[in-house]
Amino acid sequence: MTSIWQSFKDAVATLDPGPNARWGATAEPFVDYCQLRNNCTHLYKTVAPLGEILQMHSESLNAQSGTSVLAAAVAGNAADALEAGLRLWSGCSLDKDEDRAIECWMSIAQEKHQSGFIVPRRIRAHALSCLANAYWERSATMSNCSWSFEPESVYRATAFANESASLGFVSVRILDVGEQVRDWLRVAQHQIPDAVRTLYMQLGYLWAALKRYSWELEMMKHLIKDGRVPADSFFKNVCATEC
Repeated sequence: MTSIWQSFKDAVATLDPGPNARWGATAEPFVDYCQLRNNCTHLYKTVAPLGEILQMHSESLNAQSGTSVLAAAVAGNAADALEAGLRLWSGCSLDKDEDRAIECWMSIAQEKHQSGFIVPRRIRAHALSCLANAYWERSATMSNCSWSFEPESVYRATAFANESASLGFVSVRILDVGEQVRDWLRVAQHQIPDAVRTLYMQLGYLWAALKRYSWELEMMKHLIKDGRVPADSFFKNVCATEC
């Protein structure tokens, strides 16, 4: 859905961030931050109006500087560790540093933070979703006009997606990773060693989430065909997993 994010960028260009804005001088990091938040920290069914998304994220970024978020993350605040990772990965209000972003999310991916504090379930699930996104993006490289994928990073992305789903949280990115890996397992089934296939098949929470999502889409199609829901409901549902 490229047009959606082009509209996003156009809208950002007209947004007045206010005199105390802390999310940078250019629109790109802010757009990347918003896209990351929407793809990784919202349930896939959540679709908010564009203006609402922009306003919500600009206000949250203005409320706390990048350096203060990072300091609180180091001190053991789980919510700020999640936020610091988002800002470091996108380069919004902090210098872009993907390795450090992953460190922030890894610190809250378990029930207990390394400082000893309990990590809230919701924040942990969001961190796992962000890690799935990070390793999926890192798994792909382009050479001679074709994409190749690094197997270990692909598996780590899929495993993180499964763990997030096990906590009851399924984001747009989790569905995306799951669908692409599922299709790869089907297409290349005769080339995949049995041991590798077994590893992927054990990620049952992710496959159950995909199955449930497919069922929801089929039900929506039937409801639209019967005239019981408006057609744009189907568009919004599909859009939530593709933008």
